[in-house]
Amino acid sequence: MGDLTFLALEEAAEILQVPKRILIRRIIEQRKVPAANPDPIEAERKDCWKHPPITTTKTGDLRIGANSNQSTLTKTNGGDSKTAILKPKILVGDDHPDSRVIIVLSLERWGYEVVEARDGKEAMAQIGSVDFNLAVLDIAMPFKSGLDVARSMRTNPKTKDIPILAVTALDTAKIRKSCKEAGFNDFLSKPFLMADLKSKVETLLGQSKRK
Repeated sequence: MGDLTFLALEEAAEILQVPKRILIRRIIEQRKVPAANPDPIEAERKDCWKHPPITTTKTGDLRIGANSNQSTLTKTNGGDSKTAILKPKILVGDDHPDSRVIIVLSLERWGYEVVEARDGKEAMAQIGSVDFNLAVLDIAMPFKSGLDVARSMRTNPKTKDIPILAVTALDTAKIRKSCKEAGFNDFLSKPFLMADLKSKVETLLGQSKRK
């Protein structure tokens, strides 16, 4: 399973509430998808994975609820109220299919909207066309590294304040220093516990909302 441990796979299967053999099969299928064509991933995930029920917060507020990852915005017009669900949007850039699929599916299970990038070039393209609340980036990606993507985000007025989480197997003092200098807000070393990923994502999204 590449850079994922057997324990991480067990934990991910439990969190996603799917049999481990199904998750393994999904990862193998992801590895067969050519990097130049992103469409099969989107279609496959939408058809085969269901999200948990959406929980709304108090009307009239635009916030991330304490017990839900969704934000709700309620507008009242002439006595009629309409509630729109606004999910925090997260970019996941990772060239390892096994890591990426588990991170993406876990984030979606926790209620976030996720956009994928399979290399640094795709990540740069997504950042230029989509508004994100958080970026989760591997460091060693083809074409453009996670460090390159982070530096580009920090020099762009549109993306300079978006929190960035490094998720990488390259855990050395030098790499951590480089991540900090490039503008990453936090660091998560592979293999990791899913609870740690969830905690760091929630913390970074909370810090971003308070700005």
